Amino acid sequence: MLEMDLYNLLENFVSKAKSPYVHLDEFLDYMEKYAARKASHEPEWNKWVVNASGQFHAELTKLTADGKCMLLADHEGGRIFVPSHCRELIDSVYEDIDKLADSPFPNEESMGLKLPQGYAKDVHLSVDMGLFFNKGEDAPEPDEIIALQFPQHFGSALLLASMIPRKLMEMALLKIRYYLQTRNNKDFALNKLIGQMQGKEKILRDIIERIMIRPLDCLTEMERSADFPYLFWTYFCPLVKNDILQKNELIADDLTVLQAICIIEVFCSFYRGQAAKRREIDAAFMNLEVQMDRSPYRYNLEEIINFNNDRGIPLLDIYTPQDLEEYIQNAISENTGSALPKWLVLQGETKSDRWYIKKERYPLVCTRMVYETHHRVKAAISRRWSRLVQDYLSEPAMESDSEFERLLVRQTRALNPLLMMTLEDPKLFLAYDEANRERGSLSQPLQIFRDGRLLPFSNLYGLQRRALLSDVKLKLPFWYSIPFLVGIIRFFKKLFGIQAIDRGENGEEAVFVEREPNEFQQSVRQIESIIVPPGKTLDEYLAELESRWIQLLDKNARKNLVYDVQSLLRDNLRYAMKVYKLKRITREGLREMVSLIATRNPALSSMADQESLRLYMELYMLKLLLNRRM
Repeated sequence: MLEMDLYNLLENFVSKAKSPYVHLDEFLDYMEKYAARKASHEPEWNKWVVNASGQFHAELTKLTADGKCMLLADHEGGRIFVPSHCRELIDSVYEDIDKLADSPFPNEESMGLKLPQGYAKDVHLSVDMGLFFNKGEDAPEPDEIIALQFPQHFGSALLLASMIPRKLMEMALLKIRYYLQTRNNKDFALNKLIGQMQGKEKILRDIIERIMIRPLDCLTEMERSADFPYLFWTYFCPLVKNDILQKNELIADDLTVLQAICIIEVFCSFYRGQAAKRREIDAAFMNLEVQMDRSPYRYNLEEIINFNNDRGIPLLDIYTPQDLEEYIQNAISENTGSALPKWLVLQGETKSDRWYIKKERYPLVCTRMVYETHHRVKAAISRRWSRLVQDYLSEPAMESDSEFERLLVRQTRALNPLLMMTLEDPKLFLAYDEANRERGSLSQPLQIFRDGRLLPFSNLYGLQRRALLSDVKLKLPFWYSIPFLVGIIRFFKKLFGIQAIDRGENGEEAVFVEREPNEFQQSVRQIESIIVPPGKTLDEYLAELESRWIQLLDKNARKNLVYDVQSLLRDNLRYAMKVYKLKRITREGLREMVSLIATRNPALSSMADQESLRLYMELYMLKLLLNRRM
């Protein structure tokens, strides 16, 4: 609070003195009197009465550290410089720019202002304007005081950084209008330009008339870098400049116009460059949209970042990462009334799994995933039912359509979680509904909704329970299709303690085993304690080994490979348990089984990290044995 009080006192003091400088001795006298007056009803000011000088210098250190003032030793007793007074003065001078049209830009001398040496940032018009157009790290703060130096000894201007470039350009255009209004300069310039730009007389008259009536409209055209306005200024500026420089002696009016011409020449060049860059960026984003329309139609951020244009140039070399981030954010969140944004986000199993897709491609991508998953689901259920039928067993999904539907859902969730999340995404129906409204109707293969509800999975996949079960039985010996014979065998299997399949939520099957004594379970536990490192669970170590031996980057391919390896292990372990009737298992026997499986399978034998693969296979078979019922 005291710091703010001190700063307010300094501002009031310089305002009354009409100077940004405060003599220390004068201000300390003022402070002592002010503190004595305030202390009578605000006790915290007592310390200023007792030691005004010491307290003042302590508080002044904070103000100087914050850049609110400067302590100068260029005068007897010292002085304080308060920049805010200068900013207020500069603001007031430029408040009515129409009044400045007939004179050179204000500088320290014309303002009656003397700044400390080096306080104002020297900026050369022909060299340093990139600071204000490119907005880099070196760009001045908006309230920074700028000493703008014109080329060829055309003087200087004192202004705030926030006035560059727009306000500076507005003043330059007003000065050009003043130039054209005086001494028949308008007719002179028009006649000269008509001679240089044949066939464009009407357009020339229009643009000069616009300068005379609405000069600030010309700035909007200049910022857009429209072709003819840019061409006009390219001819106009050298014409006027050369005409004035032919004089033996330059007066204030001449400097006024020369300063304005120099600003327009430099700024036109920057506006032209910015417009060209904008067009290049717009073209790059159009290229981005074209690539989003290419198969597979869904891309994650890393893939989007690596897009190239037709010439092989990375699009990220044309627009910045910030431009891309802003573009994507607008694409996925733009407010278009009741319609969806033009891009949609597909969220994977984790927060890092995010894909972007154009909304009109969402139905097609979903249908493709359904088609690709259909074959895997059908194959998985066929294998599952084939094993059941071979062991004279059954499950509710073979007999009931509703149970069959639930089995399809479980298999879909296990084999393609992304498809399941897509089908459960409310945006999917909205995308279908919007596509139907815009195109009249989607083609039949793309229709997966009926009356606002998702079709049953049996319809999506085109699978019929009875037909699928019939196909499974046709591939087995004929007696598996004789219900009487199957019923008798099933009765005796139950009588002698053969268990059914133990199924988890993801449809994974455990092996068929008979009831056996705890000796077998103990041997399995013993091998587990040998393989699994201390401090880790069996599942944690399985996941770690899996990440070692699988070298595939594609997530779906990784899942398919893991599923195939696990199915192979389940089949072989089930066969071994049924044939050999094992009472216990040893580590050597497990290794021998794994080695035989890996050697006989070309895909497994070609894996790079054989040690991690085989250890994974051992551990997974142990997991199957541990999960069986006793």
